[in-house]
Amino acid sequence: NIDPGMDKFDAQKRLMQTYGVYPPIAVSNYEYTQERDKRNFLALYGIDLKEKNFTAEGAFRKIKKDMNIDASLSDAEARKIMTIRYELTAQGSYKYIPVKVATGLKKETIIKVQENLQDMPGVDVVTDTIRYYPQGHTASHVVGYLGRMSEERWAEKYSKITSKKYQRSDMIGLEGIEQSQEEKLKGEDGVKQVQVNALGETMHVISEENARKGQDIVLSIDLQQVAEDALARSLKSVRVGGMFSSKYGAYKFSTRAPNAEVGAAVVLNVKTGEPLAIASYPDFDPSLFAEGISRDDWNSLQGKNPRDPLSPRPLYNVASMTAVQPGSTFKPLTAIAALEAGLNPNRFLRDAGRVILGGTSYGCMLWNTSKGTHGSVNLFSAMQVSCNYYFFDIGSGRDWANNGASLGYDIDIDKIMSYARQFGLGVKTGIEIPETTVSAPSAEKKLSTMRKMLENYIIGQAEYVFESAVLKNNSRLMENVQTISGWIEENPKVDEIENRLLRLGVKSKESANLAGEIKYSYFNFAKWTTGDELNIAIGQGENAFTPLQLARYAATIGNGGKMTELGTIKAVEGEGVVKRKAAVQAKVKSKNLKDVITGMRRVVTGGTLSNLTTLRVTTAGKTGTAQRSGRINPPDEVKYIKDHLSGINPALSWAKVQKEMNRLMAEFPEIYDNPNVAVRKAFMNLSGRKFDSKKIDAYKGEYDDFAWVMAVAPADKPEIAVLRSEGGRSGGKSDHRLQSVFQK
Repeated sequence: NIDPGMDKFDAQKRLMQTYGVYPPIAVSNYEYTQERDKRNFLALYGIDLKEKNFTAEGAFRKIKKDMNIDASLSDAEARKIMTIRYELTAQGSYKYIPVKVATGLKKETIIKVQENLQDMPGVDVVTDTIRYYPQGHTASHVVGYLGRMSEERWAEKYSKITSKKYQRSDMIGLEGIEQSQEEKLKGEDGVKQVQVNALGETMHVISEENARKGQDIVLSIDLQQVAEDALARSLKSVRVGGMFSSKYGAYKFSTRAPNAEVGAAVVLNVKTGEPLAIASYPDFDPSLFAEGISRDDWNSLQGKNPRDPLSPRPLYNVASMTAVQPGSTFKPLTAIAALEAGLNPNRFLRDAGRVILGGTSYGCMLWNTSKGTHGSVNLFSAMQVSCNYYFFDIGSGRDWANNGASLGYDIDIDKIMSYARQFGLGVKTGIEIPETTVSAPSAEKKLSTMRKMLENYIIGQAEYVFESAVLKNNSRLMENVQTISGWIEENPKVDEIENRLLRLGVKSKESANLAGEIKYSYFNFAKWTTGDELNIAIGQGENAFTPLQLARYAATIGNGGKMTELGTIKAVEGEGVVKRKAAVQAKVKSKNLKDVITGMRRVVTGGTLSNLTTLRVTTAGKTGTAQRSGRINPPDEVKYIKDHLSGINPALSWAKVQKEMNRLMAEFPEIYDNPNVAVRKAFMNLSGRKFDSKKIDAYKGEYDDFAWVMAVAPADKPEIAVLRSEGGRSGGKSDHRLQSVFQK
């Protein structure tokens, strides 16, 4: 689901950072990097990949012979010699330009080499500078890390930068500030002009220019260690249902959230937009990359489960990259939009428990747990108890307890989302590190999403519903699928859909059922509904924002509606203090923001943030819970179904499932391009097309809720904003985990 219009380099980066997929493809010319590297390597020795009788062994023998390597040496020994000579060849064989053949030598090795230097002309042992990270893991996602530049990076950018004198073998910033500020942090290499003799030996130094260090960069993250410590300890406590303790108090978790393994904490200066902390858990030690990371270290930093988007990934910055539903932390925004539209904050509206639309129930939290209601509430009391029903009312402009009567003002999703953008939700923050931005909910976005879902459904049913002539022509099949999904905006009648399907090669015995499914499960749900309005109003539905965006949103509420550009870089050596874009004033009345702050203050004095009343500073805030539906996919779907086959469908044998899986992959390679996809379809085929998919997933784990807390302090004149998010079932409650940050 990556935007097809995205720049190809950005798309590849999104694949790697967001989904943990590392395609070995050079996107500059869409060639497999292995093929490119192999071709370039062999070309150095006059070997053409297109040769008819080309083999790896043949190439090895030719290179060994051309290099005059002693025939008595083993292939393994010969390969080591080839490797060093290749490095010399690749760099041009200039004897005054050193080639690294080994780094990180043991002291014993250094002594042994130095004792035998007279027998190894041209070999030397030298010290080198490496990046040092004295704080270890601290701020690793902000600082980023180094790495050796790829052929592609060199060709696309660094080979063209002459002012910094980059060498092909240089380490460069690959993530975080290391990447975004690479050209400032990178110094200039020293240059020595020498006169050499015919043997390449230095005879005379003509001129020499000393190396110059890069520019120092000062960051704003003064509370980073405090935030990281609180975040790590709170996640550990909630996983076991234990006690979180600090010098400001303690909190006992009433429930366990064993899957709470990811989280983020962001602290902002409300006035300037400077982040005082951007903490993400889990994290990593950037020192592992300082000299080029080993394969074992690299593997240790990968996600435990690539098929689970919320699986802990140490290199992944949850704070800036994870966009999820904000839950009830979005309610202050709904209140702002309603107040601007004409809502009287003192008007009481009755909570009737739930709203039923088209057979779907939209309930208040109290109704869902005890069948009770909050009674009559106004803005302030509704914010305090986080009454969904009240926000259903004000977000749709209708009194649902009074048969949906108008509240006397106009409001809709588009108006709510226009205020969301003014407060920094769904837009780039300006931060200097990679961040994810999910476009705000819109009618067009919902239509596009439903269309994609329909296409996936039809592809899954293709083998049953289409005639063989269509199935055998994959391009025709995909064209027909897209034609069908293209009717979604028109939304024709079901009999018209059936007639069109028949003309596209759908079997007559399948056309009626397929037409009904398309009409009633997809087309009828593709446009905005009142139900969408209700979900959006309470932070559910299509909303998805990052912790960094929600922190800026809280700061914008706290500073009177001034949306600032976020930036961790405070000053640059030789350039002074960084000047940022002027804050953009939201089009809101100051009284309305004060009313919202008053409601958020009630959350602290008598709501889910009551533990913060023990602080020496007054706070105002809001909690929220984002619920992720679905089950957690195991790393290997094939193994999962094989292990649980007898429990899911004891009538099937694994041999039959495996045979059907292999058939699907052989006959429809474009659709079933990997076993994890094919095995599930094979099971469904053999179990009957109507087999409940929930039964297949019965042995998979469930996601815990994603808990949010945002707060500003001091409440009457905020100076800092804090946002904390955790991937675990915390019930939307907060505790002393924020207190150490506020006290500091």
